[in-house]
Amino acid sequence: DALWVENDGVFRELDFDRMKRISWGNKREEEGTTGAFGIGFISVYQITDKPEIFSSGRHWVFQPDERKISESFEEGKNTRFRLPWAFEPTDIRRELGVPPVNKNNLDEITDEIAKAVEHAALFLKQIRLLEVKRSGELICRIQVERDGDNLVVQKNNNLVYWKLINGSFNPEAQKIRTKYAGMIEAKRQASVCLAIPQIPSQNGLLYAFLPSETDSHLPFHVNADFYPSPNRKNILLDSSYKAEWNRAAILCAAVTLAQHLEEIKKIFSPENPAEFWDFINTIYA
Repeated sequence: DALWVENDGVFRELDFDRMKRISWGNKREEEGTTGAFGIGFISVYQITDKPEIFSSGRHWVFQPDERKISESFEEGKNTRFRLPWAFEPTDIRRELGVPPVNKNNLDEITDEIAKAVEHAALFLKQIRLLEVKRSGELICRIQVERDGDNLVVQKNNNLVYWKLINGSFNPEAQKIRTKYAGMIEAKRQASVCLAIPQIPSQNGLLYAFLPSETDSHLPFHVNADFYPSPNRKNILLDSSYKAEWNRAAILCAAVTLAQHLEEIKKIFSPENPAEFWDFINTIYA
C-alpha cells in the first residue's frame, strides 16, 4: 500500500522547519549537505498524494490539498518516510499533470529502484548499506567498503572494485565566482572525483553526488558539485553561469585523468596490459 524509505538518522528541529518550507534554499550554505534544495522531496509527489514522516518521536502527514501538515507524536527510532501509492486520479495529480500509479507496475518500480541504489552508492560518503525489499522480501543489497581512494561495491554476491581519482579546479572556480559575484554558493566545492572500475565495461555518468542521466561518454563516472537541471535528471550545459561552472568541472576531470594515467594503469591487471590500452582506446573512440 506504500513505499517506505528508512534510514538510521534522525531529524533535527532545523530539518522539520525546512520541510515546512520546501525549496526555500537555506541548506545551500550548510557544509556537508548535498542536493538540489527541496527537489528530492518534491519528487515524492510523483507516486503519492500524502507523504508521511516519522522521526524524533513525531509523525507528520502532508496534506497539500488542505495546505497543512498534521502532526502526532509516537515513539520510534531512526527516520521513516511512508509514501502511500497514489492509485487513483486526484485534483492534486491533475494540477501536477502526473498520472496515478499503476498497481500492475509495482514490480517494475521495484526493479528501477534496485538499479538506482546501485549507482547511488558510489559517492554518498555516509552510506554503507542499501537494501531494497518488496513486501519484506530482499530484492537487492548494496554494501560499500571504503579504504581511502579504494572502493568495493558489493551487489548481492557480486563485487565491483573502484579507484577514486581526485582533482581540483580552484583557480578557475575563483574566476567564475568573481565574474558572477554572489551567485555561486560559498560551500560549492571546486573539486572532481573520477570513479574508475577495475573492469570498465559500462557507460559512465555525470554525478552531482547522485547520478544524473547525463552520459559522460567515458568508461568511468565523474562526480562534481555540478548544477543539475530543475528535475535533477541532467547536468546543465546551456549558456548560464551554472553551466559555465559545470563545464569547468568537466574540463578539470579531463585534466585529472591525464595527470594520473600512471596511477590509473595500476588499476588493471599487470598480467594483461591490453586492459589498460582498451581503456585508453575507449576514451579516444
